[in-house]
Amino acid sequence: YGTDVWQFIRTHIGYRYVLRKASVSQKLDPGDALKIDISVENTGFSEPPKNKEAEIILSNGISSVSCPAGIDINKWLSGEKTDEHIEINIPSNISGGKWDVYLRISEYNKDAAYDTALCTRFANNDLKYSEELGANYLGTVTVSGKEYTAPEAPSPVQPAGYFPSSPAALKIDPSEKISFLDRSYTFKGD
Repeated sequence: YGTDVWQFIRTHIGYRYVLRKASVSQKLDPGDALKIDISVENTGFSEPPKNKEAEIILSNGISSVSCPAGIDINKWLSGEKTDEHIEINIPSNISGGKWDVYLRISEYNKDAAYDTALCTRFANNDLKYSEELGANYLGTVTVSGKEYTAPEAPSPVQPAGYFPSSPAALKIDPSEKISFLDRSYTFKGD
């Protein structure tokens, strides 16, 4: 294969998933079923680990949606190619526009905060991989409907203090003491 035996062994120790084919639905309406077909080959010497879970992630760059892929990674045996058909219903309230579709294979856990821990990256050099999501890119789907537009950025936060040009949120009673952090002030007059 153009390498020496040690290089070959080093690159094939453990499980090694190569994405051979991926197809994703091109257009959908909110609430429709997203259909994904993939073909994955385990070119490594090892069987897959038993503690992995797979999920599909849709991301439009602003927000993301994830759901279980419903596939069993334990079937991706060493030296074999496995074809998987994944069908998931996308949320009915998803915004329109282009959504990238990713497959994340991660350690099984009950806490979503750790979903990106120890993720499996496909061995394909030319495949797009999201470090932020810990997921392998499969394709793009266009969802009909109104596209989400990000709200305007809030005005810069002002540091704590007194700003005479700002309208006061509270009416101040001059006879009351007001505490700011560790100090108290009594306002007299203007």
